[in-house]
Amino acid sequence: MRNHLLITLVLAGCGGSPGARSISVPSAQVSDANNKCGAYAIRTGELTAEGELVRLWIPCWDLDKAGERYRVPADPATIAKLAAIERTQCIGLSPRALERSPFAQDDAIAEVVPHRGGTTIRGVHVVFKPIPGLTQSWMRRAIACHQARWKTLGRPASYLAGDPTLVDGAEVRVSEVRDHLEVLISTDSPSGAQLALDRAQDLTSSRTASRPRPSPDAW
Repeated sequence: MRNHLLITLVLAGCGGSPGARSISVPSAQVSDANNKCGAYAIRTGELTAEGELVRLWIPCWDLDKAGERYRVPADPATIAKLAAIERTQCIGLSPRALERSPFAQDDAIAEVVPHRGGTTIRGVHVVFKPIPGLTQSWMRRAIACHQARWKTLGRPASYLAGDPTLVDGAEVRVSEVRDHLEVLISTDSPSGAQLALDRAQDLTSSRTASRPRPSPDAW
């Protein structure tokens, strides 16, 4: 991938929002050794013009969570196109966040609800559990980043396969409702709406299918 990761200086504590300034930080400094979660999570070793440490904000969830990873083709033209997009759309995301969809975190999903217009499927609501460091701004950034990368790469089916936001014509809205996030994915395309719903439901169905069924004595 590119040599530098653009990182936003987090100006507030957990629950706040990233500042507008960004600083180019070598990706090697955002290493597994200092990967922690929540606000002010990763210390990069770089300083702002004001002498403050640059830190990266990431959700407190399993960074090694299994999920479809996408390795970017190594040709220079592709890398250059993605670098241009990432400078504006992916600021503040760690290298791992560029490889995995936030929707791969199935244990963080509380509920999946069909979004309807009358009796017609229009998309899906995905409700996330309260997770330290998982904020409205971070989720918006992650979704916008992956949608932009997906489109730049020509919308390949292999890009984070199973992500319900990577559907042609999908519009995404992220809302804070009390102590959790709700992601609404909608589209005017009936097939696209059904695809988004199917993908979201597959996330939680695989989770519940892996859990043992309780014995009748426990009922």
